[in-house]
Amino acid sequence: LKRASRPPPPRRGRSPAKAAEPSRDRHGRRRAAGSGGGAASSAPVPSISEILAERPRVRRPATAQVDTSRFTVLREHEERQAALRADRQAYAERLPSRFPARETGMTYPSRNGGHPLYRTSNMSYGEEPPAPHQMQDFWFPRDDGFARSFTDSRPRDTGFSTAPSRSKVHTALEPTV
Repeated sequence: LKRASRPPPPRRGRSPAKAAEPSRDRHGRRRAAGSGGGAASSAPVPSISEILAERPRVRRPATAQVDTSRFTVLREHEERQAALRADRQAYAERLPSRFPARETGMTYPSRNGGHPLYRTSNMSYGEEPPAPHQMQDFWFPRDDGFARSFTDSRPRDTGFSTAPSRSKVHTALEPTV
C-alpha cells in the first residue's frame, strides 16, 4: 500500500498571489505602503498652510439687502431696544440691559405705618425708598428660549388612569378585581 502524500508546508514568505494585497502587521491592521521598516520616504511633507490652501473655499450665500428706512415702526422698536442696552462689560459674555427703575420713575406707595404692636424689625428695611447708589445700574436678562425649546404647544394627557384595563382579545383575559 502506498501512503497518500501530504501537501508541502506553507512557506514563510509571501506567495505571488498575495503580493498584490496590502501588507498587514501582526495585529491584522493594514500597513502603509513603504512602512515595512525599510528606508524612510524622501517625499517632502506639506505644511498645514499648504494643505489648507488646497481646500476649496465655501462662499457665503447671497442674501437680499432690504432698505429698512421705510419701516418706521421697526426702526422705533430698534431704537427703544438700543436705549435699554447698557455698555459692554469686560467680565460678561453678553450685553447687559439698563435697569428700568430709574427711567420709568418708579415710586413707592405711602404707608400708614400700621399698628406698632405688630411691627417687626424687618419692616424697617422697606421704610424708605432705595438711594441712587443702592440701585443696580444694569442687569443681564435671559429670554425664555430654553423653556420653549422642550415644551409642546399643547399639553399632553398625562392623567392617572385608575380603571382596570379591558382586554381587546377576549373577555376571559380581563383582570378580576
